Amino acid sequence: FQDAALGVERGDFAARGRLERHMAEVRAEGELPRQERATTTSSFAGLVVPQYLVDEAALVLRNGRVVANTVRRLPLPDQGMTFQVPRGTTGASEALQATENSAVSSTDEVWTNLTISVATIAGQQDVSRQSLERGTPGIDSLIYLDLAGAYMAQLDTQVINGSGAITGILNQAGINAATAFGAAPSAANFSLKVAGQISAIAGAGTLVQPQIIAMHPRRWGWLNGLVDTANRPLALANMLGPYNALALVTNPGGYSGDGASTSTDSVPVGTMANGLPVYTDANIPTNIGTNVEDVVLIYDPSKLLLWEEGDGMPRQLRFDQTLGNQLTVKLVAYGYAAFTAGRYPTAVGKVGGLDSVATQGLVAPTF
Repeated sequence: FQDAALGVERGDFAARGRLERHMAEVRAEGELPRQERATTTSSFAGLVVPQYLVDEAALVLRNGRVVANTVRRLPLPDQGMTFQVPRGTTGASEALQATENSAVSSTDEVWTNLTISVATIAGQQDVSRQSLERGTPGIDSLIYLDLAGAYMAQLDTQVINGSGAITGILNQAGINAATAFGAAPSAANFSLKVAGQISAIAGAGTLVQPQIIAMHPRRWGWLNGLVDTANRPLALANMLGPYNALALVTNPGGYSGDGASTSTDSVPVGTMANGLPVYTDANIPTNIGTNVEDVVLIYDPSKLLLWEEGDGMPRQLRFDQTLGNQLTVKLVAYGYAAFTAGRYPTAVGKVGGLDSVATQGLVAPTF
């Protein structure tokens, strides 16, 4: 300490030299005997703070909005909870004139209004203020993302099988429907049923044309498992150069709703031998009819109309005063949508849902 005082206060060079030699010896030998200890993070209790990777949070899995993404989408009108689309039910006629100066063909046109209702799809979540204010930043965003995923899945379900405010495809009167299989499903009778519905849509009139096939992932999986008499698969990946294949697999192991559950884009997983792209949608019901079957939809997407606000994402609301005496905050996601397949019902055909024998029709396949 004396050398420290002399070296600093009086600039004693000898004192400074002794201090420097002392520090060198401490660095080389250590002032006290050293000891080694084995420690782990648990030894430090709360000093090792957990890091939450919010960006990698695993949201609840949703089925997305595959079919809803494929139909024609239009902006929702700014006002009103119903709107009407004129629809012709009886058209004018044309025929050969029997003789000159004789009466020409005349049929009175008949028009009716197709009334379409605007539906509200909404969900909510009550969250403690402490969670939002003292929790990891972004908790409210995670909740909104989950609500948005649920919203999209519900919208798709209503488009396919809606009731009430939205009349879905399967509840639309007048769509084409294949007859019952009357036998266990096979590559042969399944292909015929699909071909029959393609023919029915194509023959309905020049304005409609079959363009898309949508089915539940379990039905696409069943197709991928079919084999011929030599146990060769009938559905093949396109890179193998298949010959006489029942279907081509363009997205092996994929799902048409791959990506975010809120995505407004869908991708086909393959094509049937007839060339139509196949989309898989887990919102397609698997409990249709007395034999609890799934169904396959064939349709002209341009004739199915879906009205949505903006880009289709639901609005977000936050109510800070909900149950204020309990410090509860309500997070809400909601949106308005309208849909119709009634403009041209014959632009849709369905396969499945009509058998009653346990082993017949599009029942759950065994893998």
